[in-house]
Amino acid sequence: MSKFCGLLAQVERRQRSGTGEKEKMAEAKRMFSIDERNKSFMFESCWEILRHSCKWDEIMTPSQKPTVQTTTSSNPSTGTPTSLESELDLDQQPSREGVNRPSGIKAALESRRKKVIDDVKFDQMAANQSQIINVLTSISSRGIEREQQKAADRQKKAENREARLHYLAEKNEREQRKEDHIIMSMDMSNLTPTQRAYYEQRQQQIIARTGML
Repeated sequence: MSKFCGLLAQVERRQRSGTGEKEKMAEAKRMFSIDERNKSFMFESCWEILRHSCKWDEIMTPSQKPTVQTTTSSNPSTGTPTSLESELDLDQQPSREGVNRPSGIKAALESRRKKVIDDVKFDQMAANQSQIINVLTSISSRGIEREQQKAADRQKKAENREARLHYLAEKNEREQRKEDHIIMSMDMSNLTPTQRAYYEQRQQQIIARTGML
């Protein structure tokens, strides 16, 4: 995933303006396939989940630090910020007396603000990981099902081949018994000496093969 993200970043930097996202993705996949010796990029669904994560933002825009956007809302009638926005901005507001807050309070508010941001990041990461696990599990399940189907198909082919060979063996045995019966039942009184000698030899072979006395 990191390699693909790096290749996509290269494409983003060198592509002309107006190039569509599909063309950029196709170019990055082509570069990935070349680097990996014709191995295709199989995790586009995972990329769709991770593409907006902070880790990939750092690769795509190395000159900018990743930022976390927190959803804020205000009272539609008064424009008053919500409690979360107020808590995050407390360290930037002067006290009622017009004097800056003591450094200890600032540090505590900054720590609380960072904790809120860290909690948001953690929730986003947990959600992304859960989606990735579901995608990988689905891919793995489909792979196992395909292998099981292939094994079942091979077993069925082997059984069909064995049944075919058994049928041919029985057919040859029936034909051989029929031919042996004709030779053993042949009336040799009207045969020439050469013909009689031939069929007598064949009869001896049949007797030796079948164990007849």
